[in-house]
Amino acid sequence: MKKTMTTLFALSALGVLLAGCGPNNDELQSNTTPESSSTASNQSAQTSATSTAASSSSDAFTITLADAISIYQEQYADSDITSIDINDRLGNYYYEITGVDDNKEYEIDIDATTGEFQLDREEDLDHDERDGVERREEALNLDNLLSLAEINKIALSEVPNGTITEWSLEKELSTTYWEVSVRDNSREVNVSIDAQSGNVLETEVDD
Repeated sequence: MKKTMTTLFALSALGVLLAGCGPNNDELQSNTTPESSSTASNQSAQTSATSTAASSSSDAFTITLADAISIYQEQYADSDITSIDINDRLGNYYYEITGVDDNKEYEIDIDATTGEFQLDREEDLDHDERDGVERREEALNLDNLLSLAEINKIALSEVPNGTITEWSLEKELSTTYWEVSVRDNSREVNVSIDAQSGNVLETEVDD
């Protein structure tokens, strides 16, 4: 009998203890839920920011790099492209393509949204640049170019929180490469990337 009473007492005490813990558990849940929600919200915001940084670059261009090159070549078939710049003008991006033939240099603008073509400049080459000299020295290698989406990914891997603002396809010695300008808060970072292999050649921070 004594053993039974002791067992009942223990069970009763346990019930009181559990009843007393109930409100505290509820309060703990109510306190942690907003915190968890806030953490999820912050993670979502970070993901959104990263997505915005990537999508604010060339991914949204209607006219691709290949399209822009084709538009130039249709206009100036007997010439070689020596540089391609992509930059923003009042919220709209343009391809600025420069090319040469044996006697002249051409610079055209192509709207990255509409594909509209406009001749910006045409001038005679200097005497020492004529007869194919400039073409041989400065013509870009346009074979097997990586897409801008791939170049963007490489550039942003060097500056994870940055936003790409400009691109420039250039040649130095025998290497055709992209110089990608990435804005990271107050910093401007220039990432040089081999246009065919994707190797990062240099990363330079502008003061």
